[in-house]
Amino acid sequence: MTTDQSDVEVRFRDAETSPEVSTAAQDSVTAMVSVEEERRRAEAERDAAWEEATRSTIEEPASDGINVPDPVAPPEIGELGGPAVEVPLMADVIVPRGTGWSNFISANPPFDYDWKWHAGGAPRTLTTTRSSGYAGADCRSGSGAGGGDGPSIGHAGFGIVRTAPFRFFMSAGAVISARWHYSVAANGIGSSATAEGGYTLYVFEDGRVVASTSVKLFRKRVSFQERDTVSTGYQTITTSRVAFTMLPGRLYGFNLGIWASAERSSGVGAAAAQGLVEGNVSTMTMVGPSM
Repeated sequence: MTTDQSDVEVRFRDAETSPEVSTAAQDSVTAMVSVEEERRRAEAERDAAWEEATRSTIEEPASDGINVPDPVAPPEIGELGGPAVEVPLMADVIVPRGTGWSNFISANPPFDYDWKWHAGGAPRTLTTTRSSGYAGADCRSGSGAGGGDGPSIGHAGFGIVRTAPFRFFMSAGAVISARWHYSVAANGIGSSATAEGGYTLYVFEDGRVVASTSVKLFRKRVSFQERDTVSTGYQTITTSRVAFTMLPGRLYGFNLGIWASAERSSGVGAAAAQGLVEGNVSTMTMVGPSM
């Protein structure tokens, strides 16, 4: 499933945003969409491999009851980012003392820009409020949930653009107050329903992805004659952090957002899914080592 660029929206806080910053922000969101689509494709292939291995194990048991191959392990709920980033030695950080440049960059609402995009069917709600840092995504699939026939995936969030006069090792993270809800039901033979949600964090250098992570807050899948519903209250989340090196003369974008998805297959009967995540991004930070 791919995202139509007409379904991608970026809005800036200031009408007089410079062309360089505007281009860096637009390029960062475009790159983020591409990476998220590839991540989702890889995850779908992994899920399909696990289901096929499980089905083969059930349908073709070993005749002597031993040496039955284990199915491929299902993906864990949690961080889906890349490998851990090695922190360079302080000798790799070049910042002249007494320059007055801070190694702590903090931003609060309203952020430099907000963004949102979706793939598949349009979410019931996909919104951002710059004044408060609020972002929400309510995705539904199936008429029983008030959605369309196919899957629905929605992302929404905020970004800042910064630069540094020196080479500096940094890490980026944020604080979010968020809640989530999912409801899934499958009533037909061969039916299934899946809901997921979480947050993403990306750092870009001149519009190119240099660090990212995607964290799932929930994932629930049900099949024939199963259903489940869970709602949480608001809770404060200190996000995972990603590491990168800032170089002089480059523009660095930092995007933080929430996402939700819903997908169902009705089989012979009916199925429906809803995934919802909403919250307020209170702070986005880029932090370097103490000097």
